[in-house]
Amino acid sequence: MCALILTVKAAQLAWLRRHGRPGARIAAGWRATATLARQSGVQVHGTRREQSQQIADELHLDPAPLNEAVREADYVAFSGVPADERAAEAYWKRIDALRGSMLAALPRWRRWRTRLSLRGLWHSRQSGTRGKEQR
Repeated sequence: MCALILTVKAAQLAWLRRHGRPGARIAAGWRATATLARQSGVQVHGTRREQSQQIADELHLDPAPLNEAVREADYVAFSGVPADERAAEAYWKRIDALRGSMLAALPRWRRWRTRLSLRGLWHSRQSGTRGKEQR
């Protein structure tokens, strides 16, 4: 059962990383970060900026990389300037590093609980969840 959960979550991340317009993939990268935080037990709500602060505070992380990811996602979402493939790929590399640092900040038992958590698993694929995700 554990292997199935880990496989489904890995497949979902791969799908979010590779499908859709580059701007949508960047937005999905932040949603994947917020979902991981929720799965680890962090109460994440509000704007991306507020979410990044909540994640940094709760997990005792340097807020700079989180804030950089938020700025880029907000720029793509609100500037009207379309992102290109290279930007989406680079963003996901930073998201992978962020997610790794989030997991590394957790005690071992909480890290495994987070990896196996199903919280938010089915909502990350929805395309029109911007308002719902930021509550």
